[in-house]
Amino acid sequence: MPLAAARDSHRRPALEHLTSLGVCTFVWGVWAVMTMTLLTCIALFGRDVPQFEDWYMVAPLTGREPDLLAWLWAQNNEHRSPLPRLLYLALLWVSGGDFRVGMVCNTLAAALTAAALVAASRKTRSRMSLTDAFFPVALLHLGHWTNLIWSWQIQFVLSTCLFCVLLAVTAANQGAPLSGSRAAWVGAALAGC
Repeated sequence: MPLAAARDSHRRPALEHLTSLGVCTFVWGVWAVMTMTLLTCIALFGRDVPQFEDWYMVAPLTGREPDLLAWLWAQNNEHRSPLPRLLYLALLWVSGGDFRVGMVCNTLAAALTAAALVAASRKTRSRMSLTDAFFPVALLHLGHWTNLIWSWQIQFVLSTCLFCVLLAVTAANQGAPLSGSRAAWVGAALAGC
């Protein structure tokens, strides 16, 4: 009996390692498959044509906006979103005016947010769990297609992602008080939403 118990005690760490490796593979596999599915759908079905509010980007993109600061602060419905507009405009400039760049940015922001939430959950628990696959499933499923395929939605996708990342940082710190500089960054990030 003691010999069998000794053998089992040697097998247990190896089994726990294999189980841990399997859980990590599953969670990150779900994340990778969902991210690649969205990027593939954008490649196949995304159109390089402005739609709805994307047309507001044409004048500044082509240099025909007479007052860029007024345009940045202009209200769209009940929203004022100068930072997302500026980011979207910068992405359009870098991409040569390809309106799919916002779609890719939205998807990658959601994917990075899901990864941050998985990492924060793992840090909080000191191990990964199968339930961590909830984060990529919640943020990267095709039900978000309307938000992810419409580049103008960058303002809503980024504010959601920013909030989730702040939540992940708070959870990973496990309730430790924020330093003055971190609190200032958190406040600035929330104001940017």
